[in-house]
Amino acid sequence: MSDTNHTINQIRYLKQQADEWTKRFEGQPQADHIKEAAKILKDKLKAVEEPLIVPGLKSQHQTLNYGIRLAGKLAALVPVINSADFAPTTQVHEVFTHVSRQVDAQKEALNQVVETDVSHFNDLIWAAEISPLVLKPKK
Repeated sequence: MSDTNHTINQIRYLKQQADEWTKRFEGQPQADHIKEAAKILKDKLKAVEEPLIVPGLKSQHQTLNYGIRLAGKLAALVPVINSADFAPTTQVHEVFTHVSRQVDAQKEALNQVVETDVSHFNDLIWAAEISPLVLKPKK
């Protein structure tokens, strides 16, 4: 479960950074290029995130509209396992294995996005040679 949460947090952090870089490039000649690359990156990250959780979920009641995602399914197994005085049943093991494989596939998809799209986005930022600290322009 903690590994799944770590993956979700990594996705959110990458999306946040892409937004911050987009804001940082506003008014720069490369702004449109960075904005487009950030949108593509965030779309790919969203595609990895959505099977794990429902992004932007405001309340538990909203899960009725979207269904339980993989992180929720894993979390739901914990009380089932903890409630018994005996070892988990074969069915619980099978469900855990099935859901874990799906989570692992999403982690692998995130690794692919990091290797390709995040790397490409970083290359664009480096190529822009933007200063690390800049003064705010007068209005």
